[in-house]
Amino acid sequence: MGSEAWEAVIEATMHRFRPILLTAAAAILGMVPIAPTIFWGPMAYAIMGGLAVATVLTLVFLPALYVIWFRVERPREVHASELEATCSVDAAAILSQVSGLLGALIGGGASLAVAVYNQRAEERIQRVANEVTRRETVYADFLRTRRRCC
Repeated sequence: MGSEAWEAVIEATMHRFRPILLTAAAAILGMVPIAPTIFWGPMAYAIMGGLAVATVLTLVFLPALYVIWFRVERPREVHASELEATCSVDAAAILSQVSGLLGALIGGGASLAVAVYNQRAEERIQRVANEVTRRETVYADFLRTRRRCC
């Protein structure tokens, strides 16, 4: 089946974080030029404030409301002694990696976002390179068949 409900909520929230934040930021920053004007200024401030509040509600309140409404329970915490008893992997190494990731999320969320973005960019570049190679092969085959027949 799928992942646990708790993990699914967290994963879905993290997956939608960047598009929601970028869309809201673009709309809010789009209102900045008209904010100081006499006629459109109050409307611009209202839209900017509304979008900021709606973004926070979407990213924080809505997942929390879902968890509360559907009574999604947080998975039970596993202690290091239980890990050592049930797993041959070094539990201390795993916990240090997890704490390092948590520190990166808390202290360096931007660097994590950049790393994820770079990884996706590299994947896109690889897909484009593969497509270019495929098209070059098709074109070379086309030229070869054209030379044979004409």
